[in-house]
Amino acid sequence: MAKKIVVTYLNFFTNPERDEKTLAPILSHDFNFKSPLGEFHTAEHFLKDLKRNVLGIKEIHIHHIIAEGSKAGALYDVISHHSDIGKLRFSEWFETKDGKITSIVSTYDASNVHPTISSI
Repeated sequence: MAKKIVVTYLNFFTNPERDEKTLAPILSHDFNFKSPLGEFHTAEHFLKDLKRNVLGIKEIHIHHIIAEGSKAGALYDVISHHSDIGKLRFSEWFETKDGKITSIVSTYDASNVHPTISSI
């Protein structure tokens, strides 16, 4: 079940419309997100920030998704529209419960991301 939920989450980024209403139903009310650039403790705050940041994503390439029980991990590359960012390798770890994502810990090298995002 966790793998299916993670695939749904990642498919959001490959869909040209990227409507957060398609993502909201798979995020739990007490959702938590942590990355090198910040943390969010509600799905609402995460989706609000995602709406701004997703504009820089040109495409993603999924390498691996693994799952066991309610936990899953994904390794994928994000190709940015911003030439100074280029390609970022992401490793994300998901926890799920009752068919929803309860937390994501996202790891990537943010050294060339922060200056670009700050200027948007």
